[in-house]
Amino acid sequence: VEASAWEKDEDLAKVYLKWGGYAYSRDNFGTAAYKIFSLNLENVDLINRNHISDEHDLSNCCCYFSYHGGFKVAVDVLSAKDVDIVQVDSRDISNIKVVEIKREIERIVKTKLLNDKWIKEMKKHKYSGASEFSRKILHIYGWQSTAKVVEDWIFDEIAKKYVFDEEMREWFKKYNFYALEEIQRRLLEAAQRGIWEVDQETLEKLKELYLEVEGI
Repeated sequence: VEASAWEKDEDLAKVYLKWGGYAYSRDNFGTAAYKIFSLNLENVDLINRNHISDEHDLSNCCCYFSYHGGFKVAVDVLSAKDVDIVQVDSRDISNIKVVEIKREIERIVKTKLLNDKWIKEMKKHKYSGASEFSRKILHIYGWQSTAKVVEDWIFDEIAKKYVFDEEMREWFKKYNFYALEEIQRRLLEAAQRGIWEVDQETLEKLKELYLEVEGI
């Protein structure tokens, strides 16, 4: 996903199978078992992870969309189903609940990426703060690539907040224009892949601004 080296969901499913299709037991240590793994994946109806702390969230690391989102794309391709993908939220053990990943991503985006207070604090870190913006947006893109759980309005708002806002662009140019280039490129890629439905005017504006930062 990060290398943009895929065309179809089947490509992502193959990667998941290739990397995960090994058996471990008392008598086996990393024995290739792709067929057995595939047969098991075909019978999956629900994909879950446990969320115990906000020290980490679904946008913090590529592993979340790779293993959790990758699990979903592999199951969907193999079974021709659209299986549910959730997490068990046990941050408060007196109020444990099951949350759709789509809703959890919305929560993360609203409390961090679109939260002006969070953005203000991250900007204090200058180069590394810009890298954190870029990294989280890359991972949101990764979730949409694998699990199709990111709604269009999220990409719309990210574009407004991080690309179309002139003050924000100038901040990126001052401290880390590589991060700005990455954000713009991922938004353009999402549009080109059809995983973000965006109007033509917005797309043209994105292209224009991308050429500007590429020139830098």
